[in-house]
Amino acid sequence: MHEAEGNLAFAAAQLDVLRQQVRVDVDQALLAIRAAKAALASARRALLAARQRLSLAEGRYQNGSGSVIELGDAQIAARTRSSGGPDRFQLATARAQLLFALGRA
Repeated sequence: MHEAEGNLAFAAAQLDVLRQQVRVDVDQALLAIRAAKAALASARRALLAARQRLSLAEGRYQNGSGSVIELGDAQIAARTRSSGGPDRFQLATARAQLLFALGRA
């Protein structure tokens, strides 16, 4: 009888540990999603700023008040900001981690 009670208590403790681990995994995945979304939003804002900078540089260059160097720098900045691939990958990975933590993957 005591052995069965001990086994039951042990199983209950294991279940509690597993529940806590699932909660931690879910919380970590949710935080990763929030961070990835914030990074993606930041990347979008940076892209918008780079495009605006390019537009201004093109206007100044066409008016003769800007240099080809300024225009080239603005073009490079706009191109390098346009991918957003790593941020989208981080978001997809975080979402997959959440599904896994929820047992849906």
